[in-house]
Amino acid sequence: MRFPFIALSGPLRRKWHDLRKNRNSKYTNGTLAAGPNVVLYLLYQPKGLLASSVETCRYFAAKGFSVFIVSNAPLSDADRNTLSGLSFGVLERENFGYDFGGYRDGILHLLESGIQMDKLLIMNDSVWFPTFDDEDFLDHVLAAKTDLYGAVLSQRKQHMAQRHLQSYAVAFGKKLLASKDFAVFWRHLLLSSNREWTIRNCEVQMTVHFRKLGYSLDARWGFESLGSVLDQLSDDELKDLLRLEAELERKRAPTIEALIATHGSPTWRADVTAFVDSRKFRKQIMLLHPAALSRMNFPFMKKSREPFYSVLRPLYAKWLGNKCAPTVLQELSHWD
Repeated sequence: MRFPFIALSGPLRRKWHDLRKNRNSKYTNGTLAAGPNVVLYLLYQPKGLLASSVETCRYFAAKGFSVFIVSNAPLSDADRNTLSGLSFGVLERENFGYDFGGYRDGILHLLESGIQMDKLLIMNDSVWFPTFDDEDFLDHVLAAKTDLYGAVLSQRKQHMAQRHLQSYAVAFGKKLLASKDFAVFWRHLLLSSNREWTIRNCEVQMTVHFRKLGYSLDARWGFESLGSVLDQLSDDELKDLLRLEAELERKRAPTIEALIATHGSPTWRADVTAFVDSRKFRKQIMLLHPAALSRMNFPFMKKSREPFYSVLRPLYAKWLGNKCAPTVLQELSHWD
């Protein structure tokens, strides 16, 4: 119900933000040089910089990315000094527009500064990354030939026109970065501090917009390519997967429990596969359940304090603690 008001007031709010952002922002030069492969790493840590975020910055550099920090919260002098030593620039801004507000201000700053980029990756600290030492997502980002490349492509069969690159991470290629279309999209983006608006009209529409303009896209993982993962799971792991789905989707719990009860029948694995491939199963579980994401080398874990994710973190720490980066394991074990 709020969306019409947001749409009508959006242009004025955006103009007001742009008029005030120089006064309300603080830019600090970093000690490192800017290279052709840039990562815009967005932070919102009003209680102080997390050790895992420092390690993430170092990891980006080790993989060949120049780090540009955008903070949606004021930084302490100590944290600012730490981040400036890990990047070529630190931009502190008012927290307007959620992550896409930060992406917009950061991207426009990069474009206006004339930074020459072959690749730009945007990622925020709503996830721990990398959770695994041997992750290969950034290698795929650097090797990608498409105009947009993301971690996860949402491919819900009933909403094929709304397929979008989820906000774990999205990279833009040189052709798109150099185009007028790229700058125009970010300048005209309507921002709001309404979370649902940001998801639907920024995150989803970014992919939809550039796909309609003819730009190519791809992702490291897609919901409809997860069937091969099921074949790698043991029967016990499949039962754990179903139990997690039952806990998160209570309305479907009786159906799922009935399926679990038929374990041992000749058609059990085929029945489970059919259920997971149906619309009844939340495909996102495959990207969150430790047994599945371990097989996929999926190196992200969400920090959201929603009950959905609070259920997952203890399982992650229990089942994948031996693979998880120590700093990340320490933080997620005490997060809730």
